Amino acid sequence: QADRLSTLGTLAAGLAHEVKNPLGGIKGAAQLMEREFEPGSELLDYTRVMIRETDRIDHIIRELLELASPRGLKLAPVNLHKVLGDILLLQKQSVAGREIIFSKHFDPSIPDIMADEEMLTRLFLNLIRNAIDAMGDNGRLTVSSRVLSDYRMTKNERQSRMVVIEVADDGPGIPREDL
Repeated sequence: QADRLSTLGTLAAGLAHEVKNPLGGIKGAAQLMEREFEPGSELLDYTRVMIRETDRIDHIIRELLELASPRGLKLAPVNLHKVLGDILLLQKQSVAGREIIFSKHFDPSIPDIMADEEMLTRLFLNLIRNAIDAMGDNGRLTVSSRVLSDYRMTKNERQSRMVVIEVADDGPGIPREDL
């Protein structure tokens, strides 16, 4: 299994290199074309789609590389509220022009936790983006944190409390047949 994973990692890295080079050329050409069109030109929409889709393919390739050779956890003290607050701040900018209300309810008693900040950021960013996408042009996104008081873990003969992070939106929800 280790040999297979190593082979998969090598294959993914080679494939990523071979795809990323022409992808960069396509994106660069689209960006140059974008500069040639007059503001308001209908053709600008096509170049923007090309740029967005090349970025999407690049993201997929990066995820493939991570799957093929996952990095280890980089544990350090992490302030969950700072991570969530930064994500919310950036996402507010990304929904400018839409009527989306951001609401946060953070429990100030939650201390820093030992975690991988980059992975938590990616996790919460994906959850929050999914919630925003589910709402359309208007709605309320609520992010909250709390200590789960009735749940305690024992690790190394030490009691640890559980922290709950909730991301909720008032979008239409998942159709029953898709649940």
